[in-house]
Amino acid sequence: IYSYTWHSISGIHHFKAIATDRSGNSSESSVATLQVNESEEGIEEGIEEGIEEGIGEYDDECDTTTEYVEGEEGVFEGSSEDSYCEEYTATNYKHVSEGRAVACGSFNLYACAIGSDEELGYNNYFTTTTVYESPEGYFSTEQCSKTTKVVSNAVNASACYYVDKEDALMAFAKLMAYVRFYHPSDEVQDIDWDMFATYGVSQIESVKNNLQLKNLFRKMFHPIAPSMEISGTIKSTEIPSDLAIEKQVAWNHYGFGYGYGWQGSEYTLYTNEREYVAPGAGTGDFPSVDYVTDDLGAGITIDMPIVLTAGSKSSVTKNYTTYPEGSPLVLSAVDTSYKNKYARIAGVMEAWGIIQHFYPYFYVTGIDDWSAVLPQYIEEARNATDKVAYAAVLKRMLANLQDGHVFVMYEGMTYTSMPFLTELAEGKVVIRDVMDSVKNELSPGDIIVEVNNEPVEKALVEVEKTLSVAYSKRRHIAPFYLFNYGTVIGETMNVTVEKENGSRINKTYTMNTDNLAVVYTKYETKYDKITELEDGIWYINIDKLTDDDVSEVVDTLQSAKGALLDMRVYPESGAAWSLISYIADGEHTSPPFYIHINNMPDRTATRKEEITQTFPSLTPKIDIPLVLMIEQGTQSAAETQASMFKATGNVTVVGRPTTGANGNITGFFVLGSQEEGGFEVTFTGMEVTGYDGKPHQTIGVTPHIPVEKTIDDVREGRDEIFETALDELKSMINE
Repeated sequence: IYSYTWHSISGIHHFKAIATDRSGNSSESSVATLQVNESEEGIEEGIEEGIEEGIGEYDDECDTTTEYVEGEEGVFEGSSEDSYCEEYTATNYKHVSEGRAVACGSFNLYACAIGSDEELGYNNYFTTTTVYESPEGYFSTEQCSKTTKVVSNAVNASACYYVDKEDALMAFAKLMAYVRFYHPSDEVQDIDWDMFATYGVSQIESVKNNLQLKNLFRKMFHPIAPSMEISGTIKSTEIPSDLAIEKQVAWNHYGFGYGYGWQGSEYTLYTNEREYVAPGAGTGDFPSVDYVTDDLGAGITIDMPIVLTAGSKSSVTKNYTTYPEGSPLVLSAVDTSYKNKYARIAGVMEAWGIIQHFYPYFYVTGIDDWSAVLPQYIEEARNATDKVAYAAVLKRMLANLQDGHVFVMYEGMTYTSMPFLTELAEGKVVIRDVMDSVKNELSPGDIIVEVNNEPVEKALVEVEKTLSVAYSKRRHIAPFYLFNYGTVIGETMNVTVEKENGSRINKTYTMNTDNLAVVYTKYETKYDKITELEDGIWYINIDKLTDDDVSEVVDTLQSAKGALLDMRVYPESGAAWSLISYIADGEHTSPPFYIHINNMPDRTATRKEEITQTFPSLTPKIDIPLVLMIEQGTQSAAETQASMFKATGNVTVVGRPTTGANGNITGFFVLGSQEEGGFEVTFTGMEVTGYDGKPHQTIGVTPHIPVEKTIDDVREGRDEIFETALDELKSMINE
């Protein structure tokens, strides 16, 4: 609440702006001193200057948008303003098409006025009615007039001031996510959120002051959340007195699912449902409070119910209705494709809201305020006019999560590569393999020093901004994403390469799909998935095993001296689970897995449900020296399995730390599904820790024996992890 004080000494008036919050705490601006005359105009000029100095820029258009309420709002004692009243005479069909009424009744044959819900008659071209709009957005047949309201005191209880667009959009993003995920009204369930968000963004573009913003939010949110207080105003608290069955209803979020299934699967571990209980019978899954209060910024405060009354007037039905009931929400149709800048901004805001309320790893990321990241990407989204550019904006925003499960996909997305495969060695970008088409000019071990006449490090930094893995691990994979994981066919790069003898060549190369053949060599090994390397020493490629191969592996290793277990990429089956049971000495478990259960916004009351898995011990035991090979390509389920191999105490781990991204994946659509021209986004939906309870995310599984790649390793075609692991295995056998 904003007000002012002033006093006069010899014609010098001293004005001070005062801000008072809901708890009665006040803060004052510095004194603004101005010499004015004793007229009403002079006093008002001082008020404006005091508000501007203490609160923000005073908007000259406020006088035409202020909602004057006697004793609460005004500029100066005795000032006046006409109350809002507009008259419309038209056919009912036109009332509906222009947003003053909605189709209603049986088969939508009738028209009902928005706000009052009055039935106006048949919805056709022939029935003509007159409706009045007062206040703005409320239509009825009750005649209104533009009467003058006179303010009875000199207190400006809702000072009108300029609102920064960034602050307004941030307030909208927060409020939209609050209502979408935690206000349990029936009306909320029917909203097309892409349409809703895009419309809101488009309207905020023309908002100039806090009162216009408040009016916009009331127009958009009160029909679906009528009992939510928006900056002091509630639309309705009416609950029928004749309910035969009465319940309380609130959201219970078991992770974030909303029906999303990874790669089209209908299965999802996560559920998001409204829970109905008898009044006062809420369980641990029910909110501990009925309302949440927040200052959203931009002059907007809310008291939002997160528990509502629900019930039925019939004692035999369980089709409950939530109360107070809302009203039809009528918004102008807007383009929700990525081609519309307002839709692009809306999509970023929706993604931000989902992460804000459901990401389980904020404690690992070091992000204290997720809100602080949004403004940058709103501006980037505004200027990202094609699919590739917009997907990059989403990637950059979500890269702040350091979550290796973040993927952004869209229809028509095609992976491309340069005609050479790269990796990092000794901090340099080194060519590991080449296509036949460039063998005359490039060789394994060549070092890339420049891209487009700039140091290659500059290009790597830009790529790293889109990679959602731990900051410490981005440089290791950045060369691959720069040169071998492109999405634009025909993209060219001018590349400068330094040869082993120090000479340099400079040439332009093109990204295309044919070059992906060189990428596949990254995952090739010299040996079959079950191979005897030397007498009694076996190589087992766990990544390639099928479930049917497990019995053969177990039988083979009964008489073996030792075995190398290769798990450097994602496994193609669940064979590893079984193998661990043959290695572990007894019953064993996975690392701890936790579903986050939320029934209040902003993860303020998160409960954790542990779903750790237990596995039996199987026989015959594999009781020989074993060495497991891992690196950053070991991710997700493979990390769980690597942790379990390591935890048996019977396996030595060699290689490089894994990605550090574990927990069942979940996701959502931005501006529609891929088939609808939108974007599919995934992230980690649950928390997984190490056996010791310490974080796994961003850290991964660390090897007992770390191995780094050298440039000579690349030039000589050595598999440095394999060679180190084999040496260690032989040493163990000979002990």
